[in-house]
Amino acid sequence: MMSDRKSMQDIHFPDRQAKAEPPHNLAAEAAVLGAIMFDNNAFQRTQEILRHDDFYTEAHQELYHALESRIMAGGIADGVTMREHFETTGNLSQIGGTKYLEQLLESAAFGPEIDDYARMIRHSAARRAIIEAGDFLRACAESPEESGQITHLLETAREKLQSVEDMRLRGSRWESAQSSTQRTFAQMEHMVRHGKPGEVQGLKTGIPDLDQKLQGLVHSRLIIMGGRPGMGKSGAAANIATYVAMTPHGQPDALGPDTHVVGFFSLEMSKEDYDRRTASSLAHKKKFGRVEYQDIGQGKLGQSQLAILGQGGRLVPETLFIDDTPFLSASDIAVRSRALKRSAGRLDLIVIDYLQIMNFNIGRNENLSAAIGRTTSALKQMAKELRVPVIALSQLSRQVEQRDNKRPMISDLRESGAVEQDADQIIFPFRPEYYLNKDEPPHGPKDSKEELRWMEWWASSSASKGVMEFNVAKNRHGAEGRVLAHYDAGTDALVPNKSDLEIKEGML
Repeated sequence: MMSDRKSMQDIHFPDRQAKAEPPHNLAAEAAVLGAIMFDNNAFQRTQEILRHDDFYTEAHQELYHALESRIMAGGIADGVTMREHFETTGNLSQIGGTKYLEQLLESAAFGPEIDDYARMIRHSAARRAIIEAGDFLRACAESPEESGQITHLLETAREKLQSVEDMRLRGSRWESAQSSTQRTFAQMEHMVRHGKPGEVQGLKTGIPDLDQKLQGLVHSRLIIMGGRPGMGKSGAAANIATYVAMTPHGQPDALGPDTHVVGFFSLEMSKEDYDRRTASSLAHKKKFGRVEYQDIGQGKLGQSQLAILGQGGRLVPETLFIDDTPFLSASDIAVRSRALKRSAGRLDLIVIDYLQIMNFNIGRNENLSAAIGRTTSALKQMAKELRVPVIALSQLSRQVEQRDNKRPMISDLRESGAVEQDADQIIFPFRPEYYLNKDEPPHGPKDSKEELRWMEWWASSSASKGVMEFNVAKNRHGAEGRVLAHYDAGTDALVPNKSDLEIKEGML
């Protein structure tokens, strides 16, 4: 955002008093113009909202019109081409010169705020139009020649106010229900003709039973995966991300790779820790061997373990991208996701680990619940804009630990109301083994009540070893309920069944 507002006033209105100016927002105008010159894709977000005459200054009107004309003609509209355009027309000095174009680029907005700034500009333009309409009608009403033509004045007033209403409604996306239904039916018909019986609609997670519940990871959906520490939510999310990135998306794409592209925002775990876990997990799942990822950082590796991890590491897909920058906001994540989509040619899944350590940019009079709600709403908007599923991990409150039944509920989500409202699906990974291991009773003497209690505990603990439950607690698009999978906490490997991790002697 442009910091020196006074310099903009001096360029465009050197002799004007600020108090005499109609409503306008030069900083928002600069942010939008700079954003379009920096990345022409931003124009797609403003073209349904703005017209060139919505801008306050003539220079900004001419610049937006020039950007629009060049982009619509298929050309590149940036600082260089705009300077050339206005040099050719002889109007470069009238828009502030080359330095002003540079200043606009420095003012560029990024992310969802571009939409907000565009609406600010339109709002100011609408207020100016109302003022102009009011001034015109007052002048007509006070004029002796016009005062007798009340019907004409009322009709003129309606026309002018209708033009303001049309401006306000610009960008609304009405579509005939018939055409929308036909398009949806065509998609369904394609699935019936070319799909397989029982095939899920979205990306597969690697856990077939979970895919059946969710219908896969479907684009534009916000999926919250919540759990207490130790439940394996980061491991589960990493396994899903890796599986998606290793899965072909169908026909090879000329714009990108033939496997899905995944962006994983690891706000807590470093890239190095993530790499160790992924190498350990893939080595175990592909049955090269079992090496616990914690041994890597403790210097317990021999040559054979290193070779096993190397085999797993070579399988890490090139289309899985990690960003471990801490304290990102929803806007930061959206900007980086768009950049990844541009550079990779496509984007199929976004994973955020995790929600509570994001930067909420809490306002002075805003509480945490409202800030989290604003953030989850922005993540949902990002999912719809980029047409990708977004998995956001979330911590649960400590009240889980106070109950005998530790299985989580939606009310356990921190600031649950705000999170639940925006989520399309809420999943709780849960490892019964974790709590059973913490609650081992004393063994006691033979045939005593203590021994019987310990035997019952041992049977439950053995049965739950490696079990990961996925409790689908909210599902706008399908059934709720639990599915079971197998999770090796030592290697971070998540598979449908325990047998999928069995390594026979001859396989090593």
